[in-house]
Order: sequence, then structure tokens, then C-alpha cells
Amino acid sequence: PSLNSQKTPKKPKNPSQIEVGTPRLVWIEGTQKLLNKDLANLIGKTRLAQQNSGTSLGAEFRRQMLTAAHALAVDAKNLLDAVDQAKLQARLAKPCSE
Repeated sequence: PSLNSQKTPKKPKNPSQIEVGTPRLVWIEGTQKLLNKDLANLIGKTRLAQQNSGTSLGAEFRRQMLTAAHALAVDAKNLLDAVDQAKLQARLAKPCSE
């Protein structure tokens, strides 16, 4: 079955599940899974950086940790942007006047 032929889900339990068509909901849920992976990656890189802080590889592990933190931040921003757009399209929020 295609995504559009599925029944509309029940009322969302959290704001990141606000639905404006099933494809957007699926995308947001997929992004949440990506954030979980990003966070796990950051935790692993942080542990390696801590364990190797006094070695010649310490700087490389810190660089990897910062790269992982940046990836998490970018993906988190993308999720927040998607949630904001979904709220606007569902008319649950008003655009801010600039």
C-alpha cells in the first residue's frame, strides 16, 4: 500500500508528530531515528576523546567528537524546521511577523 492510502493516524502524542499528510509524518519520524543515531555516535566519540585525551591521538578524537556534535546540531535544526513547517501548514501556529 502507498503512504497516501493509509488511514490518518490518531491525534499525535507529541509535537514532532504533527501531521500534514503521511509523508511528512514519516519524514519527521525518520529524522528522530537519525537524531538518536547521531546522539549515540556523539556519545561514542566523546568516550574515545576522554580515553585518549593524554595521547598523541587525543586531538584527532576531539575533532571527531566535534564533527559528531555538529552533525547532531544540524539534524536537530532540520527536525525543528520541519515541525515548525508542519505546524504552519496545519494552522496550529501563526508565522511570526518580521
